[in-house]
Amino acid sequence: MAPLNETMQKRLSAIGAKGWDIAERLAKLKANKHFDLSDIDGPNLDLSAPKEERLRAFLDMIERSRTRLLADDGSYGYCLSCTHAFTEIELNEMPWIEYCSKCQD
Repeated sequence: MAPLNETMQKRLSAIGAKGWDIAERLAKLKANKHFDLSDIDGPNLDLSAPKEERLRAFLDMIERSRTRLLADDGSYGYCLSCTHAFTEIELNEMPWIEYCSKCQD
């Protein structure tokens, strides 16, 4: 695997940080502690699903993105459905993004 450039390292760091955040929320849920889910509304997540299901789905999405980024096979940064390239802004804001707005609808 080739070394990651600075931009990809930042995105990997952001993916990891979000993963830890979601894992902490799962731990709080299991300890019956209250927290807000308003910012867990990633694409393709069922907003009516139970908290634990939504958190696990988001964590799975984060892990898939991390795997694609580290694979260095050219799959990271493109829509999984139509292969449309994401913009730098989209990748910087949501480095775990999987689908473009057209395909997630």
